[in-house]
Amino acid sequence: SSGINAEYGRALLTVKADPIYTVIASDEETKKLKTQINQCMVTNAGHLVSYLHTWDNCRELWDINKDAFIRRYERAKPLMSKFDADIARYSEVANNIQKEETVQTIQFVLLDCQPLKFALLQHCNEWQNKFTTLLSEMATNKLNDLTKFLQDNCEKLSKPPETLEELGDSLSLLEQLKTGQDE
Repeated sequence: SSGINAEYGRALLTVKADPIYTVIASDEETKKLKTQINQCMVTNAGHLVSYLHTWDNCRELWDINKDAFIRRYERAKPLMSKFDADIARYSEVANNIQKEETVQTIQFVLLDCQPLKFALLQHCNEWQNKFTTLLSEMATNKLNDLTKFLQDNCEKLSKPPETLEELGDSLSLLEQLKTGQDE
Protein backbone atom coordinates (compact mmCIF):
# COMPACT_ATOMS: atom_id res chain seq x y z
CA SER A 1 0.00 0.00 0.00
CA SER A 2 2.83 2.39 0.74
CA GLY A 3 4.38 1.54 -2.61
CA ILE A 4 1.24 2.55 -4.41
CA ASN A 5 1.04 5.84 -2.53
CA ALA A 6 4.67 6.60 -3.29
CA GLU A 7 4.13 5.77 -6.94
CA TYR A 8 1.01 7.98 -7.04
CA GLY A 9 2.89 10.85 -5.39
CA ARG A 10 5.67 10.64 -8.00
CA ALA A 11 3.08 10.62 -10.76
CA LEU A 12 1.50 13.78 -9.34
CA LEU A 13 4.86 15.48 -9.21
CA THR A 14 5.68 14.61 -12.80
CA VAL A 15 2.34 15.85 -14.23
CA LYS A 16 2.79 19.40 -15.44
CA ALA A 17 -0.43 21.24 -14.62
CA ASP A 18 -1.18 24.73 -15.93
CA PRO A 19 -0.93 27.52 -13.36
CA ILE A 20 -4.25 28.34 -11.68
CA TYR A 21 -4.47 31.81 -13.24
CA THR A 22 -4.23 30.25 -16.72
CA VAL A 23 -6.94 27.75 -15.90
CA ILE A 24 -9.23 30.49 -14.55
CA ALA A 25 -8.51 32.86 -17.47
CA SER A 26 -9.34 30.20 -20.06
CA ASP A 27 -12.49 28.97 -18.31
CA GLU A 28 -15.57 29.80 -20.40
CA GLU A 29 -17.79 30.49 -17.37
CA THR A 30 -15.17 32.87 -15.97
CA LYS A 31 -14.96 34.68 -19.31
CA LYS A 32 -18.75 35.13 -19.35
CA LEU A 33 -18.71 36.52 -15.81
CA LYS A 34 -15.88 38.88 -16.65
CA THR A 35 -17.80 40.15 -19.70
CA GLN A 36 -20.96 40.66 -17.63
CA ILE A 37 -19.02 42.52 -14.93
CA ASN A 38 -17.38 44.76 -17.55
CA GLN A 39 -20.77 45.51 -19.12
CA CYS A 40 -22.21 46.38 -15.69
CA MET A 41 -19.26 48.67 -14.98
CA VAL A 42 -19.72 50.51 -18.30
CA THR A 43 -23.47 50.81 -17.78
CA ASN A 44 -23.05 52.06 -14.23
CA ALA A 45 -20.40 54.55 -15.34
CA GLY A 46 -23.03 56.01 -17.67
CA HIS A 47 -25.52 56.22 -14.79
CA LEU A 48 -22.90 57.94 -12.62
CA VAL A 49 -22.16 60.49 -15.35
CA SER A 50 -25.90 61.15 -15.71
CA TYR A 51 -26.17 61.68 -11.96
CA LEU A 52 -23.19 64.02 -12.06
CA HIS A 53 -25.06 66.17 -14.61
CA THR A 54 -27.85 66.72 -12.05
CA TRP A 55 -25.43 69.11 -10.32
CA ASP A 56 -24.82 71.14 -13.50
CA ASN A 57 -27.43 73.70 -12.44
CA CYS A 58 -24.99 74.65 -9.65
CA ARG A 59 -21.98 74.93 -11.95
CA GLU A 60 -21.98 78.75 -11.90
CA LEU A 61 -21.26 78.61 -8.17
CA TRP A 62 -17.73 77.39 -8.74
CA ASP A 63 -17.14 78.10 -12.44
CA ILE A 64 -17.41 81.89 -12.36
CA ASN A 65 -14.46 83.89 -11.04
CA LYS A 66 -16.11 85.59 -8.07
CA ASP A 67 -13.71 88.53 -7.77
CA ALA A 68 -13.82 89.41 -11.47
CA PHE A 69 -17.62 89.15 -11.47
CA ILE A 70 -17.93 91.41 -8.42
CA ARG A 71 -15.64 94.02 -10.05
CA ARG A 72 -17.88 94.05 -13.15
CA TYR A 73 -20.97 94.17 -10.95
CA GLU A 74 -19.59 97.17 -9.06
CA ARG A 75 -18.87 99.04 -12.31
CA ALA A 76 -22.53 98.54 -13.32
CA LYS A 77 -23.57 100.45 -10.15
CA PRO A 78 -26.63 98.28 -9.49
CA LEU A 79 -29.62 99.44 -7.50
CA MET A 80 -30.28 98.15 -4.01
CA SER A 81 -33.12 95.99 -5.38
CA LYS A 82 -30.62 94.20 -7.65
CA PHE A 83 -28.35 93.49 -4.67
CA ASP A 84 -31.32 92.21 -2.70
CA ALA A 85 -32.43 89.93 -5.55
CA ASP A 86 -28.92 88.51 -6.08
CA ILE A 87 -28.33 87.85 -2.38
CA ALA A 88 -31.77 86.20 -2.10
CA ARG A 89 -31.03 84.07 -5.18
CA TYR A 90 -28.02 82.49 -3.46
CA SER A 91 -30.15 81.81 -0.38
CA GLU A 92 -32.63 80.01 -2.62
CA VAL A 93 -29.86 78.04 -4.32
CA ALA A 94 -28.50 77.03 -0.90
CA ASN A 95 -31.98 75.87 0.18
CA ASN A 96 -32.34 73.81 -3.00
CA ILE A 97 -28.93 72.22 -2.41
CA GLN A 98 -29.95 71.33 1.15
CA LYS A 99 -33.02 69.52 -0.23
CA GLU A 100 -30.92 67.20 -2.40
CA GLU A 101 -30.41 63.67 -1.10
CA THR A 102 -27.09 63.27 0.65
CA VAL A 103 -26.63 59.55 -0.02
CA GLN A 104 -27.44 58.07 -3.43
CA THR A 105 -27.28 54.45 -4.53
CA ILE A 106 -26.67 53.98 -8.22
CA GLN A 107 -26.84 50.25 -8.91
CA PHE A 108 -23.97 48.90 -6.84
CA VAL A 109 -22.27 52.23 -6.02
CA LEU A 110 -23.13 54.16 -2.87
CA LEU A 111 -22.43 57.89 -3.30
CA ASP A 112 -22.04 60.16 -0.29
CA CYS A 113 -22.68 63.68 -1.57
CA GLN A 114 -22.26 65.39 1.80
CA PRO A 115 -18.80 66.83 0.94
CA LEU A 116 -20.16 68.09 -2.40
CA LYS A 117 -23.19 69.70 -0.76
CA PHE A 118 -20.96 71.28 1.88
CA ALA A 119 -18.65 72.72 -0.80
CA LEU A 120 -21.59 74.09 -2.80
CA LEU A 121 -23.09 75.68 0.31
CA GLN A 122 -19.71 77.30 1.01
CA HIS A 123 -19.74 78.75 -2.51
CA CYS A 124 -23.26 80.16 -1.91
CA ASN A 125 -22.03 81.70 1.33
CA GLU A 126 -18.98 83.19 -0.43
CA TRP A 127 -21.21 84.74 -3.11
CA GLN A 128 -23.52 86.24 -0.49
CA ASN A 129 -20.54 87.59 1.45
CA LYS A 130 -19.06 89.17 -1.67
CA PHE A 131 -22.37 90.87 -2.53
CA THR A 132 -22.96 92.14 1.02
CA THR A 133 -19.36 93.34 1.33
CA LEU A 134 -19.64 95.21 -1.98
CA LEU A 135 -22.98 96.70 -0.92
CA SER A 136 -21.46 97.84 2.36
CA GLU A 137 -18.43 99.37 0.63
CA MET A 138 -20.57 101.17 -1.95
CA ALA A 139 -22.96 102.48 0.73
CA THR A 140 -20.03 103.62 2.89
CA ASN A 141 -18.48 105.45 -0.07
CA LYS A 142 -21.79 107.17 -0.88
CA LEU A 143 -22.27 108.20 2.74
CA ASN A 144 -18.71 109.54 2.89
CA ASP A 145 -19.31 111.49 -0.33
CA LEU A 146 -22.57 112.88 1.05
CA THR A 147 -20.91 113.82 4.34
CA LYS A 148 -18.12 115.64 2.48
CA PHE A 149 -20.65 117.37 0.21
CA LEU A 150 -22.70 118.55 3.20
CA GLN A 151 -19.63 119.70 5.14
CA ASP A 152 -18.21 121.59 2.16
CA ASN A 153 -21.49 123.33 1.33
CA CYS A 154 -22.33 124.01 4.96
CA GLU A 155 -18.93 125.63 5.36
CA LYS A 156 -19.43 127.73 2.22
CA LEU A 157 -22.92 128.87 3.25
CA SER A 158 -22.07 129.57 6.90
CA LYS A 159 -19.20 131.89 5.98
CA PRO A 160 -20.55 135.46 5.84
CA PRO A 161 -20.00 137.01 2.40
CA GLU A 162 -17.58 139.94 2.37
CA THR A 163 -18.23 141.14 -1.15
CA LEU A 164 -21.17 141.43 -3.47
CA GLU A 165 -19.67 138.68 -5.65
CA GLU A 166 -19.42 136.30 -2.65
CA LEU A 167 -23.05 137.08 -1.79
CA GLY A 168 -24.07 136.21 -5.36
CA ASP A 169 -22.05 132.97 -5.19
CA SER A 170 -23.66 132.04 -1.85
CA LEU A 171 -27.18 132.73 -3.15
CA SER A 172 -26.44 130.79 -6.34
CA LEU A 173 -25.13 127.83 -4.29
CA LEU A 174 -28.19 127.98 -2.02
CA GLU A 175 -30.49 127.94 -5.05
CA GLN A 176 -28.59 124.97 -6.57
CA LEU A 177 -28.90 123.06 -3.32
CA LYS A 178 -32.63 123.78 -3.07
CA THR A 179 -33.14 122.71 -6.71
CA GLY A 180 -31.13 119.56 -6.10
CA GLN A 181 -33.23 118.83 -3.01
CA ASP A 182 -36.45 118.90 -5.09
CA GLU A 183 -35.02 116.23 -7.40
